[in-house]
Amino acid sequence: MSSVFGGFDSHTLPPTSGKQNGKQLVSNFLKSRRDGLSPRTIEFYNGYLTNASPVVSLDIKGQDIAQFIDSLQCSHGGKHAYYRTLRVFYNWLYSPKSGYQFKPQNNPILAVDAPKVEKKILSSLTLEQVNHLIEQADTIRDKAIISLFTDSGLRLSELANIIKHNIDWQHRLIKVKCKGGKKVMLPSDKEQNIYLRNGYQNTIRMIVTYGI
Repeated sequence: MSSVFGGFDSHTLPPTSGKQNGKQLVSNFLKSRRDGLSPRTIEFYNGYLTNASPVVSLDIKGQDIAQFIDSLQCSHGGKHAYYRTLRVFYNWLYSPKSGYQFKPQNNPILAVDAPKVEKKILSSLTLEQVNHLIEQADTIRDKAIISLFTDSGLRLSELANIIKHNIDWQHRLIKVKCKGGKKVMLPSDKEQNIYLRNGYQNTIRMIVTYGI
């Protein structure tokens, strides 16, 4: 009887001794993380880990990872994306979920410092600009969409999956399933509440059905 680790059978794993093909490691990692992750996130992991194949191995050292990241010809933000991806991968590899039985304290990513990223203050719309934008919308539905976007900071996919039963009219709350499968309750202000009452006859999924 085989046990299961991270969503796939442990008998599919090779012995921990010797060198394993990096593609197989990445494949095992992605299989272990499919639940709750969007296809885009899976694509993100797969792309970065494929490009980082020189340091995706069972016998890699922290110094090798650090040198690889430092050698990349990309922005500091790009290097940090590689670091984040490799950190998630090696944290999985050195956890019981992977089935490789490595000791967590030997995780090579622990010896790698995160690349410094310049913090940017993004510009935002003023209240007057938001109101002007809402006024330009032709329909109540579109006004509701813009109002909810600007007030909540929801992703398009999160907003598009809100259904009528997710809206608590009495307490002006909206239940939203966010990235990673997390569920949160967002407050809906008085102005939004008016738009929502008049604009959502069925579901906000109309955004995707009819386009925006």
